Amino acid sequence: MHIILILSCIKNLYEFYAIITDSRRVEKPVPIQEANDVVNFLRNSNIQIIFPTPKTIDILLPLLKNYKVKKQQIFNFILAAMIIENNIDTINNSE
Repeated sequence: MHIILILSCIKNLYEFYAIITDSRRVEKPVPIQEANDVVNFLRNSNIQIIFPTPKTIDILLPLLKNYKVKKQQIFNFILAAMIIENNIDTINNSE
């Protein structure tokens, strides 16, 4: 199985770390060392991490116009543009 982790920017890893270690956001926060291990695993594994490129905006702008995107919806459309750009045709969200 080929795994692709879609990040709109490296900030997603920072946000992930902040959330999993914050007792105000999760019922059972992850210990700091374990959180560091998870982030390092994601960075150093065979998981392909994709980021926006200059072409992403070229794909994004027509989507924003066609779907009349507003407010926070833009973030989902950025991900959609990255998916289109990278020819991803299947998303498996199984647990």
